Amino acid sequence: MTHTGFHETVATSEALIATDGRIARRNSNRDAVIDAAINMFESGAKNPKMEDLAEAAGVSVRSAYRYFSKVDEVIEAAMVVNMSRYGGLFELENIGQGSMTDRIHRLVRARVSLIVGAYPMITSVLKHVNEDSTIGRQVRWRMQHVFMQNTEMFSAEFSRMTAVESRQLSATIDNLLGYYSVDAMLNRLGLSVEETEAALVRSLELLLRP
Repeated sequence: MTHTGFHETVATSEALIATDGRIARRNSNRDAVIDAAINMFESGAKNPKMEDLAEAAGVSVRSAYRYFSKVDEVIEAAMVVNMSRYGGLFELENIGQGSMTDRIHRLVRARVSLIVGAYPMITSVLKHVNEDSTIGRQVRWRMQHVFMQNTEMFSAEFSRMTAVESRQLSATIDNLLGYYSVDAMLNRLGLSVEETEAALVRSLELLLRP
């Protein structure tokens, strides 16, 4: 390699390192804003402003807006992160299999675990449920996914009912095991997780009794 060629190679390498460094800092700052949003949700904040997120992330407001044009984009990114953390809580194994008692207990445990585990994020994103936005569509899809699981879990019981009866009972179960019902039991009425699960199990047993 010639002397000139050597210096050109060094210059190119230094430029690549500098570029990689800027990209790493940009990604790090972006992740810091997302982490700040998640931490704020977990601490109970429901409507953080970009200024709040930037301060918590240790970046300037201008930098925060460089990565996200509005707070909803931060929430959406935080949702993606949380889905990787809590996505498994949305899934059920052996849907519709086992005795009615076993299915009731498994479904109640799964729903309470989901709401308790992902409570901060669920609380924050539900206010977007009626919006025609990426967040709103994702929330509605998740809610429909849960509704279908609830229905499939008790397909044997529903098969013995009329279409109207099964539709009414599906809606009742979905509401009973939903966020607002479980939140009311835990936070407004002060029941423990164990007491909440026991109450929900008893309610489903009464609803599904032949």
